[in-house]
Amino acid sequence: MLPNDRFIYSSSMDYVEEKVTPTTKKHHLHHHVCGTSYILHTNIVDEFTSMYEKYMDELVDKHNIWTDQILWTYIFKENKEMFYKLCDGYGNIVQYMY
Repeated sequence: MLPNDRFIYSSSMDYVEEKVTPTTKKHHLHHHVCGTSYILHTNIVDEFTSMYEKYMDELVDKHNIWTDQILWTYIFKENKEMFYKLCDGYGNIVQYMY
């Protein structure tokens, strides 16, 4: 019964939009979207791959430490309607599904 048109994720911490900006000192530490596991329907993989590549090109440089969960949180910030929070915690999507 999960949506097939949204990025399904678990969260690691509360979403604080003010912390998701490259102008803050520790912007690379705050993430709402957990790494480890996500669920995407095959119909949206290409769209999310393109978004991820765009954000990597715009944000990642040799002076920043970036992870998938940071980039996904930036994508989430501008595309909340395309995300579906299933649960909380790192890797808990896998536990939730099984």
